Amino acid sequence: MEFARRKICIVTGTRAEYGLMSRLMRMIKDSDTTTLQLVAANMHLSPKYGETYKEIEADGFTIDWRVPIIDEQSEDNALTTVFSMSKALAGFAEAYDNLKPDMLVVLGDRYEILAAATAALIMRIPIAHISGGDVTEGAYDDAIRHSITKMSHLHFPSTEEYRKRVIQLGQQPDRVFNVGALGVENIKRIPLLGKEEIEKDLDFKIDDKTILVTYHPVTLGGRTAKEDIDDFIAALEERKDLRVIFTMPNSDTGSQFIVDAINKFDPDKNVKFKTYAVTRIRGSIFDELRELDWVPRSVRQKSREIEDTIVELESKLGRTATDSEIAKEMGMTETEYQNTIMKVSGTSVLSLNDVWYSGDDGDHMSIGDNIESPASLNPDVIVEREEVRKVIIEAINELPKNEKMVIVLYYNEDLTFREIGQVLNVSESRISQLHTKANMRLRAKLTSLRKGIF
Repeated sequence: MEFARRKICIVTGTRAEYGLMSRLMRMIKDSDTTTLQLVAANMHLSPKYGETYKEIEADGFTIDWRVPIIDEQSEDNALTTVFSMSKALAGFAEAYDNLKPDMLVVLGDRYEILAAATAALIMRIPIAHISGGDVTEGAYDDAIRHSITKMSHLHFPSTEEYRKRVIQLGQQPDRVFNVGALGVENIKRIPLLGKEEIEKDLDFKIDDKTILVTYHPVTLGGRTAKEDIDDFIAALEERKDLRVIFTMPNSDTGSQFIVDAINKFDPDKNVKFKTYAVTRIRGSIFDELRELDWVPRSVRQKSREIEDTIVELESKLGRTATDSEIAKEMGMTETEYQNTIMKVSGTSVLSLNDVWYSGDDGDHMSIGDNIESPASLNPDVIVEREEVRKVIIEAINELPKNEKMVIVLYYNEDLTFREIGQVLNVSESRISQLHTKANMRLRAKLTSLRKGIF
């Protein structure tokens, strides 16, 4: 009686993971009872990371499905990573629907593997997880790895300690097998290159002062990437005699600035690594801070568009613009404009570092400069404060009657939106809308006077 082969699907997203599983893939392919299905994703398909799917094919494997998830043009931040995960989830679901595997085999703890396991779980495909129970400090890998463990049916950790940890997570002991590390098995069987071959391949002379440097972004932790990189590079700079070989990081959040800095680093020019890294690190930090913003970037952008329209329109009209005029200028109906105002309600946040005044001679004054300090109560400060007060009063007096009333009652009388609504006999949401429009008009007026308070 002839039995149907079991279709074993392996997902790989990086060359490192493929290197570990390649021998297992060969055994599945050569078996009389199994059929290998191979899904390549993420870095394998990216030109930026070398299109390493070509190495898989050169080894004699056929890629049955490809799941590209990297947007080469996107910013390197957490939002991009999450978008990549969403593309991966949809791509793996499509792959499973077409390949119809009997089992999925995954290794490790990367975000694309989390998406692969999630799709398999929902589609009721049994999962075999390799290298569960490991521990990684300073990264969200632990949470991803343990999540994959909970979704899996068979477990193949590499040590007894890791086997016990998988069982502690609630997995059935008779489905958890300590099989050792795949990497060790590969090392025992792979023919190693000689020193001369490595030097020729890298075009790099190796001596007793040569070191190999691998640095990956820390995705969790109390320190910033800048602090970690600065300390690490400072230690390297103390050893002028060292010759350094850098390895590239994986496609984790914040990795691109490391790639750029390594590509530009040239010790022969006596230029410090951090000269190139600082700018990218700062950008990465700003990207992470933007991720903490509760307001979508599109809403922030729409808010700025409204303010710019008010500035331009009122400069043209020489008076306060009405809602209908602003809506028409923006190419929308008045109802659409009011709905937009509701969406941007609550987005007006005051930054103490924003410039309040910028003069022709290059001097400027921030909001923080106007905060009262016992040490700064001198005649100059008092005069400046009075000038600022006059400008604000003038701008408020130019507001439409209802918006002006909301500002006075909210900031002077400390009434809530609900209480103001009762005074004006309108809804609380309408008060919120009037408050938002008043703030935007004030910001526009002050900006037009080259005194931007927000």
